[in-house]
Amino acid sequence: MYLYKRDCITTYLVQAVLVWVVLVSLPFLAEAQEEEVIEKEKLIVFIQKGKESEFTIKHIYKLDSFAKAIGVPCKIVDVETAGAPPEVKYTPFIVYQNYLGRKVYKGRYNTLNRLKNFISTVQFMPSDAGEYTVSNALVYEEGRSKFFVQSKITPLAGTIPEGFDPALFMKDVWAGIRRGMPDFIFYNHRNFLLTDEIFYLNFYPYAGTDGRLYVSYELYSHYDCVTPIYEQKDVPIKGSINSTRRVFTQAAQSMRIEMMRLWKNSQQGDAISSISTDVKKTTWEDLGFFIPPPPSEAEKRTINVNAFRFNKRWEFTSSSSIDKPALQFYFPPPIHQYSGTVKDVTGHITFENADSFFVAGMEGNFEVRTPSLSMGLEDLDEQVHKKMLLVNDYPVANFRILKVRAKKGALIEIGRPTYTQVEAELTLMKKKVTVKAPAQFEPFVDDQGNVFIHVQASFKIENLMENYEIEGPPGPTAASNNIVVKIDMLLEPMVK
Repeated sequence: MYLYKRDCITTYLVQAVLVWVVLVSLPFLAEAQEEEVIEKEKLIVFIQKGKESEFTIKHIYKLDSFAKAIGVPCKIVDVETAGAPPEVKYTPFIVYQNYLGRKVYKGRYNTLNRLKNFISTVQFMPSDAGEYTVSNALVYEEGRSKFFVQSKITPLAGTIPEGFDPALFMKDVWAGIRRGMPDFIFYNHRNFLLTDEIFYLNFYPYAGTDGRLYVSYELYSHYDCVTPIYEQKDVPIKGSINSTRRVFTQAAQSMRIEMMRLWKNSQQGDAISSISTDVKKTTWEDLGFFIPPPPSEAEKRTINVNAFRFNKRWEFTSSSSIDKPALQFYFPPPIHQYSGTVKDVTGHITFENADSFFVAGMEGNFEVRTPSLSMGLEDLDEQVHKKMLLVNDYPVANFRILKVRAKKGALIEIGRPTYTQVEAELTLMKKKVTVKAPAQFEPFVDDQGNVFIHVQASFKIENLMENYEIEGPPGPTAASNNIVVKIDMLLEPMVK
């Protein structure tokens, strides 16, 4: 009897322990199952809390809420305490990971729509090393970081002095730039990785009638080749035309100061911080970021596979967002308060064939209904329509692409912006002029699996009085006689 009771007590104790173990384990099992689901995809954001600006930190932490809203788990990693894989060379550094690998987001961390498009697009694409060659590169190295600055100098414009030697002039220009940026290393050609960062710097030399050299300049982010993040045009650097090196040294020194300031404190989402060599090098797996196994066929999302094959012809569908017009314009500073939009736009671009999307073979044509132009005031619109644009006589303006320049063999590719220079014929009031527009083409896939091409471009309509007999608003002639046009639109495949 005693042995029976003892066996019963022992049995009850074992059962109680087992029940306790199960109850205690349930939360952990649930968490493990939840973690398994989470790990199917993840947005990983590397930062350095001790180095980022308040603006950057504020927007980085908004990414967590944004990611949850679109159903993607987000993990923010402070490399100063956790370390970072060798591929992470600067912060903020944003990576999307799923079973196809890891893809680096090259865009502003405060443009959430673009990040959403990026995720929708690359979730179906394998990883890409993204290596290519950059020419005329100034490279700044700090710690494990490499910051590229690709430079362009336009030919000398204005009153060209007698006996001018273009080759000698460019030699002096580059000597001055290198002297003004001594901590940057100049390379004629240098390989650039997607894990590096790059900016674009343009210099515009001008020879005045007074025998002086004027140099204006502008800096572009890698994320927007249309609108500069800094420009110095109203008060250019100036000096004797015979002192080219000194003038460009001064311009480069000034640009370097602004560049360093923007890298640290940009309020546009371009700020970056270098990573010290003292930061611990880890693996992705050490940080818990394992590449998950492929999903089952049942779990894979259905996408518009035919859209990935692209089309030969792409048509205008809308602006890129509801709060941004497809076409807007303004007069340059100091009279940029005179601005407006155009609502009625139609048009298309075409490639040579539907299998290879070489930039060089692109053509296009866009039409604007001039009565849809608005500057925000009915009285002003009426005056512009009747007295300037004569919309009853000339209801349509036309923009026809003549030529597209880009790197040799450049392609329009899914999930990656392509930077180009578009030369086009603008017809306004039946008068034709040629304009040049820096343009960016970026195909992406929306959350329904449809492919669009996001197009951004900018150009200037010059000499309004001479070309069109249009008198601009009161202000300096250099501003009132020119209009800047900005394009931000989506193109969709033509429905056959």
